[in-house]
Amino acid sequence: MTQVWPSEYPAPAKPAGPTNTLAIVSFVLAFFVSIAAIVTGHIALNQIKRTGEGGRGLAIAGLVIGYVSVVAGIVLSVVLVLMLLVAGQQSQHRGGPNGPGMSAGAAVSIVGSAAV
Repeated sequence: MTQVWPSEYPAPAKPAGPTNTLAIVSFVLAFFVSIAAIVTGHIALNQIKRTGEGGRGLAIAGLVIGYVSVVAGIVLSVVLVLMLLVAGQQSQHRGGPNGPGMSAGAAVSIVGSAAV
């Protein structure tokens, strides 16, 4: 009786087919236009699910990078606005850019009299 041994290597995976174009577009746009990367990434995932094309990883990468970029942009915008508000309040407490208690007219008259 002959004994059959299983193969040492598993059977190769079937090819996924051509890569979805919108998945590639989503990945590339993620570095330039985040919103467009998010939109094309969702469309690509839907097409990949329907057609069985490849590129699911590219579409997911485009979505992740796109969403992270949008969140980072929102956080940086909020931080910038808060910094500007704090700087404006500190400027008012110091009496403006001309020093405490000195108006712009007083600063001009002092400079003008020194030049005479």
